[in-house]
Amino acid sequence: ERYDDARTASILQQVGGCAVTAAMTRRVDMGQLVNWLVANPPPIRGDGVTPGVPGVPGVPGAVPGAAPGGTPAVGCPRNLLSTTTKCHTMQGLFDLTACEHCYASVVKPDADRGVEMARRFEGNPSAMPSGFTCQLYSDRMRRVWSDAVSTGNFEYLRQKVLERRAKERELQAKTAQLRQQASQLREQAGVKEHLAINAMRLATNTASNNIMLSGPDFSQTTQLNNEAAMLKVRAAQAEAQVATADEEWKRYWE
Repeated sequence: ERYDDARTASILQQVGGCAVTAAMTRRVDMGQLVNWLVANPPPIRGDGVTPGVPGVPGVPGAVPGAAPGGTPAVGCPRNLLSTTTKCHTMQGLFDLTACEHCYASVVKPDADRGVEMARRFEGNPSAMPSGFTCQLYSDRMRRVWSDAVSTGNFEYLRQKVLERRAKERELQAKTAQLRQQASQLREQAGVKEHLAINAMRLATNTASNNIMLSGPDFSQTTQLNNEAAMLKVRAAQAEAQVATADEEWKRYWE
């Protein structure tokens, strides 16, 4: 609970669960941690670019943020907060940030033509210590930019960018909280399942050592398994809400 890094905190929770299991069974069992790590691989570091089909996020070998026509957008963070890549910012509309590739593809041609709106962008990219998301990788926002440039309507551009950024921040905060909640619930369910196994073993051993009992009492095992099942249901509900939020973003805002 003292770690700001949610992944580190989750790993420590798995280690704690392994320690509880080891103490109760008197043998080392790292299965819980290993299974969690397999199910929750670490995020790709760097620009996330690997050979493959450009522009298909979430598919191995995809190039995030590919421009129309298949031109790879090397290092484009899309709507994922990035502190490692540089971006171009626009004077008077700081929320309109563009990665180097999308700036070169979308804004620079207009700046070279002398379009005043495009020339408001800083020509030299810089890193953002607090991170940035690219606002010009999607077809929708590129159309917004094109319409604003063709009509010279800066207020239209400003309205669309601010609306998108507000929704982006809202959904990012919501999905981050839901993902953490789902992860914690599944971890708790795993602990309950391990405790249920231990309770079953204890009940079996107790019954075998006491011939007066009619049979082992598995009531605690049943209760723990039921609690684990309910935790998994709640985790699935949280994950479903994440999927709904992601779909809302892609359909209406991206």
